[in-house]
Amino acid sequence: DPIMIEFRPATPALVEEYYGGPAPWTMKAHVALRDGRVVGIGGVHYGGGVPTAFSEAKEPLSKKEAARCARFMERFLAGLKSPVFAECMGCRKLLERFGFRATGEQGAAGPIMVRSLSRSA
Repeated sequence: DPIMIEFRPATPALVEEYYGGPAPWTMKAHVALRDGRVVGIGGVHYGGGVPTAFSEAKEPLSKKEAARCARFMERFLAGLKSPVFAECMGCRKLLERFGFRATGEQGAAGPIMVRSLSRSA
């Protein structure tokens, strides 16, 4: 059986394991673990005081693992009580599926998108 990804709230120790030091921002996030190793992190960070969705992985994910991570992020974002921004790095269609819309602004990594609370199901 292949090893499955599991998700846990990102404690300071797990964040340090992923980044090799303290978190670069204040965040509310979860880590993805494979065989007990932190291989990814995702959630919302508050760098610059702006809630911004993010996700990243240190190791390649299978299509099945990537799909599980995307579904987890979708549920996580649905539980937030404020609008959230994201910079789109080749993932516009996925962000649109999560309820993000283009702002017309450009960030360092790509178009800036926003997910408002008025998202319809």
